[in-house]
Amino acid sequence: MRDIYYIYKIVHTPTGRTYVGLSRDVGARWKQHRSCAAFLDHPLYEAMRECDPEEFAWEIIDQVDGPRAAHALEARYMEELNSFVPAGFNKRPHRSVKAPLQVRVERTINNILSTRRSHAYSPTQIRDISGVVANAIAREMNR
Repeated sequence: MRDIYYIYKIVHTPTGRTYVGLSRDVGARWKQHRSCAAFLDHPLYEAMRECDPEEFAWEIIDQVDGPRAAHALEARYMEELNSFVPAGFNKRPHRSVKAPLQVRVERTINNILSTRRSHAYSPTQIRDISGVVANAIAREMNR
């Protein structure tokens, strides 16, 4: 059975400020956002208390299979849509949420290391691994 997660955004249409989130049940999550707006201290909820509820648009923007991929995709959309305070409503992702670049770099390093587990790594090999990491970062920055 697939474990589908939905990435969604909430936009305050007059200002364009955006919140990005993820959920397996978006209908329940939207109801939760509306009810939490009454009492929780969060930039999105503060705006929801101060503004007309009709000024907020909700949209599913992507879906992915599995929680790890969902958190990485959510972090990517937060960056792409500039949804962090003060431009948007998101606080920084929790430390356990890895940015997509970090996930890619870790995979690259693990792939390199897994091919050579039978011996210790020389300074040259470590430098080569670092070069691969630097190239991955450069490619990501140019995307």
